[in-house]
Amino acid sequence: MKNIFLSVLVVTTLVAAGLGGTFAHFSDTEESVGNVVSVGSMDLKLYTITPVGGPFDDPDVPRLLYSVDLQPCESADFTIEVQNAGQPAGDLCYLYLHIKNITCEDVPDKLGNDRPEPEVVAEDGGMLGQVLVPGIGDIPCFASQHTSMTIQYDGVTVWEGKMKDAECINILLGDLMKCETKELHFVFHVQDVDEDDLIADGTLTAPAVPAPGDGGWFDGTDQDIIEKCWDKWPTNAMMKDRITFDMLFSLVQGP
Repeated sequence: MKNIFLSVLVVTTLVAAGLGGTFAHFSDTEESVGNVVSVGSMDLKLYTITPVGGPFDDPDVPRLLYSVDLQPCESADFTIEVQNAGQPAGDLCYLYLHIKNITCEDVPDKLGNDRPEPEVVAEDGGMLGQVLVPGIGDIPCFASQHTSMTIQYDGVTVWEGKMKDAECINILLGDLMKCETKELHFVFHVQDVDEDDLIADGTLTAPAVPAPGDGGWFDGTDQDIIEKCWDKWPTNAMMKDRITFDMLFSLVQGP
């Protein structure tokens, strides 16, 4: 009887040990499905205020700035609205402007001439009224050298100078946060071109003995000619010149 009890005790102990090895630690598992990592986007939209239009978005951005028949000492103003319509992840975004492909071309006059007569005289030389002018030559994109441009972004001037000096540089306009809209303002101003300035920069060579009166090169001393402003005759070289250029806007996540 004692041996039977011991045998039962041994079997019970082994069963208990086996159960203990299987359920010694509790455990549980859960599965999460449909997790997402989303990539945001940058979406710059352009609107014109003068004239009204937009939103414009690549590849459907038309000509935004257009002005014709500006006279010397006149200005043209344009305003564009820029909007950050993308979904950047909270960081600052910066807007850059890159002006490129500046070209100038002669626009035929109403008679079909490639250049109006005053422009021909200013470039090739000849009699302008009663004044003999030597001609400055056909200077590539002369108009862009004497048309100034001022760029204001969000009310702050970010660039100003001659148009030709703005080509192929990246102009940092400023920050543009998600869902934000700001104004970009352009002012173009056509300058008078003084022959003394062209002499100073080497475009023209001053005569050894300036001729007096209405019959020769203006030397800046004859009051009658001063009143007629003949010293501004190089301005005629810009007659009917048209400046065209492209604008590349870049919205970049900063800094």
